[in-house]
Amino acid sequence: MPADRYPTVAQFMEAIAHCADHPKALPIGRRTKVRIVGAALGAAAIGGIAWIASGGAFTSWLTPAPRFTRVAILPLENRTGDSTQNYIVDGLTETVISDLARLEGVDVISLASVLGHRTTPKPVDSIARDLEVQAVVQGSVQRRDGQLLVDVRLTAPGSASTSADTVVGPADQVEALEKRIVQTLVRAIGGRLTGQRHAAGSSPNAAQQLYLRARYHLASRTPEGLQNALDYLRQVLAVDPAHAPAYAGLAQYDSILPFYTSTPAGEAFSKAKAAAQKALELDQYLPEAHGVLAYVLAYGDFDWNGAERTYRRALALQPSGADLHHALSRLLAARGRIPEAVVEAERSHTLDPLSLVAHTNIGVIAYFDRNYAEAKQRLEATLELDPNFTTAHWGLGLVYEQLGQPAQAIASIDKAVAIDGRGRNYLASLGHIMATSSRRGDAEAILDELTKRGRGGPVNPYMLALVLVGLGRNDDAITMLDNSYEERSALLSYLGRDPRCDSLRTAPRFGALLRRMNLTQ
Repeated sequence: MPADRYPTVAQFMEAIAHCADHPKALPIGRRTKVRIVGAALGAAAIGGIAWIASGGAFTSWLTPAPRFTRVAILPLENRTGDSTQNYIVDGLTETVISDLARLEGVDVISLASVLGHRTTPKPVDSIARDLEVQAVVQGSVQRRDGQLLVDVRLTAPGSASTSADTVVGPADQVEALEKRIVQTLVRAIGGRLTGQRHAAGSSPNAAQQLYLRARYHLASRTPEGLQNALDYLRQVLAVDPAHAPAYAGLAQYDSILPFYTSTPAGEAFSKAKAAAQKALELDQYLPEAHGVLAYVLAYGDFDWNGAERTYRRALALQPSGADLHHALSRLLAARGRIPEAVVEAERSHTLDPLSLVAHTNIGVIAYFDRNYAEAKQRLEATLELDPNFTTAHWGLGLVYEQLGQPAQAIASIDKAVAIDGRGRNYLASLGHIMATSSRRGDAEAILDELTKRGRGGPVNPYMLALVLVGLGRNDDAITMLDNSYEERSALLSYLGRDPRCDSLRTAPRFGALLRRMNLTQ
């Protein structure tokens, strides 16, 4: 009998779904119904056999249970003898970790937390304890006769579970090689990957090589590195106009540009949104594209509901996305949904245990919840890990201000300013505390410094507003906040929660601004 006379899997699933909604109306013919019932019974029989064979573990037949629930993939070592190949080795590391973060039921430690073990040799069991994982993957890349040889080894300390393999592939087919590495590690770890990916080798190798170079430079977060990344991303699209990850890379580039250059946020966000949407048109399963789109929806459009949905879509595709959990926690905190924000922040910290940013974020959320005791404890714990972490000093200064301890507040933020080289954001917070601590002259001097520095490159009006509100110049402060809104500053996101703005809350203009931002007090 011709195969096309049998129902496809899609027809089968559609019919079952339709039955659930309309039990009396199946939109299929009688013969097809019979075949679907037959297919269902056949599937049930096969499932029953699998269930019996697995000792009754029916769930494990449907979704393979992972052998480990928490693993770390260490950076691959470049053993090619050629440092110019670092971009390939680092690119393979980043992509493999990103893809394995799609495993269901498995926590895959973020790239940021494993990078510290690149140059610090430690026994595997010590690394496992540091990262609180059950298994550690180590690997290296060699080059021989036009081939790349990637040795990977998974070790589970304290058990006999060790597996090793060598993945070999042509040096000019990096994308296919990366997918084979992922498949090898999935077999060793167990579990199931969410979403889908394009077939191996779907992009010309020239495009993939350029893309790896772009990612390598994008990670530098320097003006020169960002420009190099942009150049390479454009070259990728010249070779392969349908390269979805390159569009996602462009979206990421544009979204972070305002933090490293004088590019207005509104202009950058508009470009980032268009690039992210193009990436998703080409590949709807790219979590990084969903993540950038969510960020722009939140801080460019102030579409908090749309942003939350998009973040959650990204996390459905990449459950171990530490950065995604971090970003969602900030969004939820800005909206006043503190318990949910803490859950996401803790999840981010679990996946990125060595991240000072993730640890500090929990303290900052507690500050905006006005739980100052908790905030102080968290931020002090961060400084025990790194006494020079500026964000923690800044956050602790804000806490001391609200606790009525201005001297300690000034000392904390002054330290952040000194370590950061008089960075504008920390300097503005220092000016605010100076103003509220009867040191108006010092606050005026900081306001003047920020204003003059703005002539050589825009200072976010939000920063000027902080000093102005501390000086009691509320009308001027709201004007600056309105200007910051027009520039689509991400700094405005906590405006509805920040205790430093409490003196503005009865002003009609301030309430109107919050409504334009879709925030409530």
